[in-house]
Amino acid sequence: RDGVQPVTSTYNALIAALGSAGLCDDALAVLDEMEEADMEERSPNGITYNAALFACARAGRASDARLLCARMDAAGVGRDAVTYAELLRALARGGCLREALQILDELEQGVREVRPNLVVYNVMLAECARSIGASSDDVDDDDLLSFVDRTVSSMESAGGDLSPDPFTRRAHLLALENANEWRRAAEVSRSTGADLDILRGVVYRGVDAARINLPLALEPLRTAANAVVASGRRARELGARQQGKP
Repeated sequence: RDGVQPVTSTYNALIAALGSAGLCDDALAVLDEMEEADMEERSPNGITYNAALFACARAGRASDARLLCARMDAAGVGRDAVTYAELLRALARGGCLREALQILDELEQGVREVRPNLVVYNVMLAECARSIGASSDDVDDDDLLSFVDRTVSSMESAGGDLSPDPFTRRAHLLALENANEWRRAAEVSRSTGADLDILRGVVYRGVDAARINLPLALEPLRTAANAVVASGRRARELGARQQGKP
């Protein structure tokens, strides 16, 4: 249209949009078109392949994700942390969780070209948490929960760029909830200062399942509410002082 020709960034946006819409086959077809065109201005780059991997991850297409990584290598496009995050997600959702855990171990050991970052760990934690209680997965629930506990603890010890964020906390709590570890979920919520949405979920699901008593379930939520009230009080006192009021 108007003489404007699509370039790599145009195709990247299209692949990402198709992936978000769950249209994995269409996203992969666009990538095929780019590779077959053999034109520099339409040449796939790392963003292209990562967007296609995202589409595969959304659809749980483990085999296609593996093939995409091989195509990246053949095209001389380097993998990055996003590549591995989406590969791990695709493998986990495609029933290959054990393989995903093995790849993460290789990343940690320095066998592969990148080291796992916060995004990679959060993806793996979330997928392990989702898989607890799912009989179709190929890793024992106890092993999954142990992995989640151990990984979160290691992230806390490492600190810096690997410090657990709200996504980490949500994954940890989901793992505990799916394992029916309601008391631990409430205690973790309280000790880590999880946000109100996380706490609310722990309280409601824990009470509904009758796994923990009501006072224990409400304790982390009460603690968070008290912190909010105290913060508001401090803000009002500071405002009053700035206005010269007692």
